[in-house]
Amino acid sequence: MTMTEPKRWHEESVALPLRLAPRPDPIPGCPECMRLAQLRQSADMERDQTTSTDCDILMRMHDTGHR
Repeated sequence: MTMTEPKRWHEESVALPLRLAPRPDPIPGCPECMRLAQLRQSADMERDQTTSTDCDILMRMHDTGHR
């Protein structure tokens, strides 16, 4: 029985596009939207992308209650 070298293939890396959703705007007159917008602004100034993204998500989820 002869040992043969296994076949190896090198595939090119796949470059996926970065899709950024537009940032949600606070609904005028809503205290929760304003709180999240202020928190997001503070997080942006501190370069805290985790908190900033969390605020975007919470604002999008909260936005459904305004319709």
